[in-house]
Order: sequence, then structure tokens, then C-alpha cells
Amino acid sequence: MGIADRTGCPVAFTREPDQAADQSRQASDLAPLQRFIAQWAVHVHIQRQPHLAEELRRWEDTAATGDAQQARGAASAIGRFLDEAHAALGLPPR
Repeated sequence: MGIADRTGCPVAFTREPDQAADQSRQASDLAPLQRFIAQWAVHVHIQRQPHLAEELRRWEDTAATGDAQQARGAASAIGRFLDEAHAALGLPPR
């Protein structure tokens, strides 16, 4: 899931809680925080299962380094992968 900071957390996840909280306050709406929590739950679910984490990294690498057709296929696979993680956690579909 991208570049990690010194704690091993993806950099985006060190910024996103603050952004989600700000958006929630500004809009008086919990949806941004709920989206962040769902994203974090999916990340943790995947990282706790090394085979899933490795598979996702392979798809991400293919999406980043493959040709256009490979990147489209990898993006589709990543979408299915994340949908399955949401379902496994009982979260609503993305």
C-alpha cells in the first residue's frame, strides 16, 4: 500500500486520520471518518495475513510497472481483492 514511514505505516495513513477528522468537522458529517476507519480495517486485515499482503503487493507492482493492458488487469484484480477484504470484514461494498 505504498511508501511506509519509520513506524511501518503507509505514509497516507499517517495523514489521513487528520484529514478525515477535519472533513468531518467542517461538514458535520461522520462519513469521512467512517471511510478512513474502513480503509484502515481493510489494511490491517490484509497485513495480518502475509499471503494476502504479498499478493496485493504483486498486483500493485504490476499496476505500477506493467504496460497498459497489464496495469488495467492489475487494477481490476486489486479492486476484486479489496472487495473481498471488505466482505470478509462485513463492511459495505466500496
